[in-house]
Amino acid sequence: MNILVCCPTRDRADIAAQFADSVARTSNAHVAFYIDEDQVDRYSSLFKHQGGRLHTIIGPRIGSAQAYNALYRAFPHFDVYGMCADDSEFSPTNWDKNLERVIRQFPNGIGVAATHNGSHIQFPFVTRRWIELVGWVPQGFRHYAIDGVLQMLGEDTHLVFLDPKDVALEHKDARTNQSIGDDAVTFMLWCVTKKRYSSAILRNAMVPTNVTA
Repeated sequence: MNILVCCPTRDRADIAAQFADSVARTSNAHVAFYIDEDQVDRYSSLFKHQGGRLHTIIGPRIGSAQAYNALYRAFPHFDVYGMCADDSEFSPTNWDKNLERVIRQFPNGIGVAATHNGSHIQFPFVTRRWIELVGWVPQGFRHYAIDGVLQMLGEDTHLVFLDPKDVALEHKDARTNQSIGDDAVTFMLWCVTKKRYSSAILRNAMVPTNVTA
């Protein structure tokens, strides 16, 4: 099972490099960074390490939420996709194998596996099948409330809180942002207009198709 950890990054090339090293040291997962086109010079040292399990794409400044979608479109052939922050650190060693065991239990490949901070999920992982059915990040989001979308859909289908002994992510610099108000409105509109439809598609996909000879 091939896992791609997706990570928008800006103004923190050294921290992003530490994050990539954390993934490389503890797993066989791949890492993909979205880098804003006005940041290329700042990330020149990171580009030197591309290849193997480190990937980057460069594009306009579209906000971290839509950067996840851009990373999926650029690398659409992985089995599992994770949302992460560049100021995080993975543990323990072989966390990817532990995550794989959880995801293999998803009903027909449908579910959300995520860490938990006590009030809501963080760093969710979904399968390519999930994204193909309902997308990853709804249009309109720019920075926040993405976890809330996946948590609500996960609660309607199959949500697994990862045991920190198996998969842990330390978020070193969790902060809010002034744009959160805009995304809060977008989140409310999504709940009203899209949630029920997306949940129905996912629940239907969880049921195995009976094939008769």
